[in-house]
Amino acid sequence: MFEETQQEAFARWQRTYQRKAWRPKADFGRGGPCASRYGGLPWLAQDEVWPQCQHCRRPLQHLLQLNLADLPEPEGPGLVQLFYCTNREAGCEDICEAHLPFSAASLVRLVYPQSSVSAPVKVPCDGRTPYTERLISSWRELPRELPWFDEAWDLLEAKQTPIDRFWQKHLDEMPDPSQGDKLGGWPRWIRNVEYPLCPRCYVPMELFFQLANDHLPLRFGDEGCGWLTRCPDHPDELAFSWESY
Repeated sequence: MFEETQQEAFARWQRTYQRKAWRPKADFGRGGPCASRYGGLPWLAQDEVWPQCQHCRRPLQHLLQLNLADLPEPEGPGLVQLFYCTNREAGCEDICEAHLPFSAASLVRLVYPQSSVSAPVKVPCDGRTPYTERLISSWRELPRELPWFDEAWDLLEAKQTPIDRFWQKHLDEMPDPSQGDKLGGWPRWIRNVEYPLCPRCYVPMELFFQLANDHLPLRFGDEGCGWLTRCPDHPDELAFSWESY
């Protein structure tokens, strides 16, 4: 009977957990209402009120819109949109613990436009202007990614894989997931492995988009990083969280 060597077992583990990831290329300019973009004006439904912070009731800042049909591996119709409260005066970021998923100071959602043309979007009349629009014009595929060291360790322990010197050495030598903004791949965690649980099935969500603010003036804490996650079984269930160094 064939007996798998440790080297073969490690290679099989790598093949199992490799994920594709893509880096967005963003350019200044204006696109249609359904275009993938950073900042600018999001697509809104007819007569829809601009999304507001549940704490201060001021308009949320639009950070990101991704058209699922335009992704490197298209998923069909739908727009993923991320909004975040930047009202420092009201302290929403601290009071609402905006770094945690499902915060009252952020909103991430999946919407289905009935057409590519929406009613004219009015800039919120709150003395603030939307961030400068950066259109996502293309995607560059990154090398296949493996999980962060701590997460890889957790996955092995969950499978009850004995972690000896061989596994320790090979895990130490694995490249970390990519930093910066990216679609897909594995999160480049800063401190802890913390996936939100889907509120419908309680399954851990998976990374959809890593937001390191490469193309936005906003900073999460002290040069932190944010993660937009999604349930693998319920794609309309999304969450946003971030950590700081």
